[in-house]
Amino acid sequence: MRDWAAEHAPGVDVALVTAEFIDYWIAVPGTRGTKLDWEATWRNRLRETAQRRTTASSRSAGPGPGRSTTDDRVAAAQALKGQLQPTRDTDQLALGGTP
Repeated sequence: MRDWAAEHAPGVDVALVTAEFIDYWIAVPGTRGTKLDWEATWRNRLRETAQRRTTASSRSAGPGPGRSTTDDRVAAAQALKGQLQPTRDTDQLALGGTP
């Protein structure tokens, strides 16, 4: 089963997903918690987990490693502040004086 997971769901923490799978299905009561093919159900869980990882990683391809979108926003705001910050010359003009 681990060989299957390595081939079909690379990058997924198989031990963690399996532990979650077991805990989830132990807690499901009645006929809903009964399966004809537990291995197929487990494979489906791994596929779903791998798909979510792929989707999430494609959405977060923006800022790159070690940076967040917040870092980028702060840097942009600081750059804009630098552009908009008044100089002595513009302060004098605003007050009606000459630069």
